[in-house]
Amino acid sequence: MSFPQKHHRHEDCTSSAKARLDERAKKSGRRVTDNLKCVFSILLSDHRAIGVYDIAAVSAEYGKSLQPVQIYRALDTLMALGCAHRVESANAYLACRAQGECTAPQIMICTDCKRVAEMENETVRAALDDATHANGFVLQNQHVELLGLCPDCSSNASQPMHH
Repeated sequence: MSFPQKHHRHEDCTSSAKARLDERAKKSGRRVTDNLKCVFSILLSDHRAIGVYDIAAVSAEYGKSLQPVQIYRALDTLMALGCAHRVESANAYLACRAQGECTAPQIMICTDCKRVAEMENETVRAALDDATHANGFVLQNQHVELLGLCPDCSSNASQPMHH
């Protein structure tokens, strides 16, 4: 997935992500609890990564008062189901919006507006697999974060400033 347009139909990506959560939970025999729904809804509310304490603060707006331990539990479940990713550099989480299975995404983080997007480029993945294998390294988890400017911010940065 690439960066969404600023004025995209957010409800479309949100509803399809919620449907994937329900489908994957059912397939794995996990229950979609109210806490899980709340945390996932918060992750889906924006295309930015969000930290646990920010999730706790926002949870009251969703009619819940979630404690960090409850949020971590929900996030663990969401990540196990492939419905969320951890953004290591921000110590935060984002909802996975990939349509299919998402096994090793590369996460793009805009350093200006803080929006995030995921992509799963097989060439990048294969190159990392090959490079690590050639060095005798057994890769257990592939986590790639790319910092830069999203299309909106990069087009704004390239425009001359008028005074």
